[in-house]
Amino acid sequence: MEKEKKFLAYVLVDPNTNIPRYVGITIRSLHVRFLGHMNDIRNRPELNPHKTNWFKKLMKEDKLPIIQLVKECSNIEELK
Repeated sequence: MEKEKKFLAYVLVDPNTNIPRYVGITIRSLHVRFLGHMNDIRNRPELNPHKTNWFKKLMKEDKLPIIQLVKECSNIEELK
């Protein structure tokens, strides 16, 4: 039996302020998606310079954004 695809809405939260700074949608696990963000920061920083600068600032403080699930749905239309 094929596993049903889940669509996840998530936020990246600033650990200093507890305020969401980035909103995203993924079909991957939150852990895998967070690793994708880290990979983008290292290898494709031009994709989102604002996010890249924010991550780098936090890393200088030995911190990282916190990824939090907002909503899980079975289809993208429901999630939007």
